[in-house]
Amino acid sequence: MDFLCCLFDGDRAPSDSFHRTYSVITEKPALHPPIHYTIEETAETVIEILLGADKPGALLSEQLDDAVSVNGWSESLAQNILKKLEDVLRDGREKMGPAMAEAYEQACMAAEITFSDLFEYVKEHPIEIATSVLLSVVAFGVLVRLMPMVLEILGFGELGPVTGTFASWWQSKYGGYVPKESLFSFFQRLAMKWVKANRDDSNIDCPWL
Repeated sequence: MDFLCCLFDGDRAPSDSFHRTYSVITEKPALHPPIHYTIEETAETVIEILLGADKPGALLSEQLDDAVSVNGWSESLAQNILKKLEDVLRDGREKMGPAMAEAYEQACMAAEITFSDLFEYVKEHPIEIATSVLLSVVAFGVLVRLMPMVLEILGFGELGPVTGTFASWWQSKYGGYVPKESLFSFFQRLAMKWVKANRDDSNIDCPWL
């Protein structure tokens, strides 16, 4: 903020014109209102950061925390991030930076192992709802690698989905495609306990791309 200092001769009484001028030039400058971003806009910023990230870690976490500092973390924001991430994965890998591409490949590999029946079913029936279910599963896997706090906010706890959260709703809705313990096994395979797992590079493609 700039400060304006006005000097005048203290031995002489200020004239009316001075008072008028002084009152104008010393008025406080209008403050710019704080910038408010919608939850959707914040989610878009988060996705842009993930797309541009070179690797997971402390620096990426700091960038993400800065991006959500205005609205703060919430389940609504986490759901928006998940939805936009699913859209990114559906569009393919062309826009993915190194960190997301690696996380995507790891998630696909773990999904094919853990959900082998679902994986094969989607290959044969790519139009059905199972494809969307598998897309969400892979998005969960990407989040495990890049920003696990979102899964925690959604209710995916280390011991399974937390009652009354998005996680419990999702699993109850798609239980026919995702057996009760399989999602937890998938997260464990991808280091759900917030430990970054080092895995070999993989070129596995997901069937909906």
